[in-house]
Amino acid sequence: MVSKHHITVGIQAGLLAGASIVVLFFLLDLVRFQPLASPLALGGRLFGPSGPALDTPVLSQLVSITMFAGSLLTLTILHFLAFSLLGVSAVWWCEECGIRLNLATGALYGIMAGSFVFYSCLALASDHVLANFPGPWTVALANLTAGAVMGGFVQFTHSRSS
Repeated sequence: MVSKHHITVGIQAGLLAGASIVVLFFLLDLVRFQPLASPLALGGRLFGPSGPALDTPVLSQLVSITMFAGSLLTLTILHFLAFSLLGVSAVWWCEECGIRLNLATGALYGIMAGSFVFYSCLALASDHVLANFPGPWTVALANLTAGAVMGGFVQFTHSRSS
């Protein structure tokens, strides 16, 4: 059974892992001189195109900005919710199996569970806007990083409390 400890530590670890992914992709987008390209591509993949064509350029731009902001906010909430759930499941799963969650096991968990969740969501999403989408090696690196952050956080907090 999932305890309050699993939930608390898992959510904290998941939020840190999610933040590491946000920072990683923001930096990758900056290096490519395309700030926010990753959330635009993912938001377009999950929530559809930017909206209907409007006659007035100012109104069209305002609607596009508003729709992008809403899409980005929704994507951010779903992102951190998914990583919180991954964190809780990592803490619970490792404790139930008698495995110590640390940097290495977290990295392995991140690649397996993170990639499964990511590609499952892509499979369920509609099919468009993939020009700026990250490749499989980037996704693997991101999930490895997130898992290592998650496992490292749990390892660090448990070693300090013991």
